[in-house]
Amino acid sequence: MILEISEDGDPVPLNEVTLSCAVKSLPPASSVIELSQKNWQKEVAKSDDIILVEFFSPRCGHCQQFAPVYEAVAKSMAEVGIRVGRVDVCGLPFSILTHHSRFPFSQVTQEQSIAGQFQIQGVPTVKLFKPRESAPIDYQGARTLKDVTNFLLEHQLGGAQTPVLSSPAKADSFLAASPEKPHVVLFSKKATPPPMFKQLCYKFRSGIQCGFVGEKHAQSLEALKAKLAPEEETLGLPAIRALVKGAPKAFHGDLKYPELLAFFQSLAPKSAGGPTSHATSSAGKKGASASSSSSSSSSSSSSSSSSSSAPEPEPEKPAAEPAVRADLPAALPQHIEHLSSSQWKAACSASQGTLCVAFVLPTDSPAEAQTAWLEELLNLQYATQGYHWFWAAPEELRDVDFGEHIQMPALGEAPMAFALNPRRARLAQWAPEEKPAPEAAPAQAWGQVSRFLDRLVGGDAHFVSVRRAPKEDL
Repeated sequence: MILEISEDGDPVPLNEVTLSCAVKSLPPASSVIELSQKNWQKEVAKSDDIILVEFFSPRCGHCQQFAPVYEAVAKSMAEVGIRVGRVDVCGLPFSILTHHSRFPFSQVTQEQSIAGQFQIQGVPTVKLFKPRESAPIDYQGARTLKDVTNFLLEHQLGGAQTPVLSSPAKADSFLAASPEKPHVVLFSKKATPPPMFKQLCYKFRSGIQCGFVGEKHAQSLEALKAKLAPEEETLGLPAIRALVKGAPKAFHGDLKYPELLAFFQSLAPKSAGGPTSHATSSAGKKGASASSSSSSSSSSSSSSSSSSSAPEPEPEKPAAEPAVRADLPAALPQHIEHLSSSQWKAACSASQGTLCVAFVLPTDSPAEAQTAWLEELLNLQYATQGYHWFWAAPEELRDVDFGEHIQMPALGEAPMAFALNPRRARLAQWAPEEKPAPEAAPAQAWGQVSRFLDRLVGGDAHFVSVRRAPKEDL
């Protein structure tokens, strides 16, 4: 069993560790980009390509279930050059993330504002970021490998950079355009360009002209083969061939992303296009700056008055931190009250439409530890909900007056939870699939309750009527 070290130095079984940001329940991702304030601008805000981002917490049960699928998505997309990342919101005060008034903006760091900037109200939340678009696209489909990858490919860029050369006229027009650039063509048995080729053509769009021709476009295929592969009697499909300054060039490697990326990099001009363009242009700027500095130094010895009067360039302004949106719903401190008839009547009378949720605690474990665990969960994942939260021991429920219009049924054994809509007199219940062992840690006893709370927030929890039937007159 995997062990962690407690504060006093003793090893603690992982399944007994209480809820804590120090507990990294999710395995390290090999293909997922870990995002933070240090690389957010580079990887997302200033990127010129799409990236899928998951906002997650290691303590979140749904996040743990989704983790293997998300890793599989990242691995699959890495094979075609599409990036997948995630932001760990664990430990960030949710009142900061949602711009609560108790925290002035001066105390909001850039990392903490990432989640608040995009109105993250629960985890896991998955969003697709596209270049030059102010608002990301929410992913609302099923959390399966097929559905998430299909969603990504639907929004993939590069379609405009991979025209289908379906006729000899289109092929001739393609080869005549931008003769100074290399022209790369994918010859394929398929009818449409595959995601990997589209991704590469988009990345190198400023330095390489791309085209696609399918097997069914026989005339166009033969015309392009005559120009790009004139010495090859037969051309096995799929195949990639290029025309560089009028000379044909063949690609003979595996049709995998790393090999194709290296091929495209070898063709692209160093001053334009592709992943190397930013570094090259940066180096060019440094060289130009050094040359300018040397020239300026040389001329200053002969005309010091002229150089002294020249205005100095303004220092580059630091990039502004992302602002926390002011229109987000304010976070509410979530506190669990000890259930009593007076507390219930004050908050959950028949005139109240707010949902009232009660946690029935097993007596084998201290109530303080359980309510502390539950409050931490509520403040992380459900901080914008205005529900009324209560706790009670099983025997205390018999003494609670839920209202004359409510007829409460027999409830299950602790641990369990129930939600009551007092105005509509409708009840929803939750119990763990397996009863935890006596004196189980709160994380083990209540680890599945977030599924019930998610259904309450999402509006798809199963409610039944508990309205008391009116007495008939004799």
